[in-house]
Amino acid sequence: MAAPLSEDRKLAAEVRRMTLQKIKALFLLPRVDMIDHDAQLHDKILERLAGTVLPRLTEVTGEDGEPIKVDNVKGLTTEQINELLKAKLNAGS
Repeated sequence: MAAPLSEDRKLAAEVRRMTLQKIKALFLLPRVDMIDHDAQLHDKILERLAGTVLPRLTEVTGEDGEPIKVDNVKGLTTEQINELLKAKLNAGS
């Protein structure tokens, strides 16, 4: 009985790793190079993360104690990212 459980854990770890690699590759891809499906997936992932992971970034500061800047991520500035997140959060309310 232990063998299937062990195999399930290995499989789950592989699936998590594959998923995280896909998400990482997607977020590293410039927006202009994305096909429509990738752009939609990118937006859905960002939307999902907006309510869980991204708000926690405000709790973290850079080495100098200042907020972490995320300029030039997908060609967006920190202010543009903040506005997009606010719009997404307000749309969900």
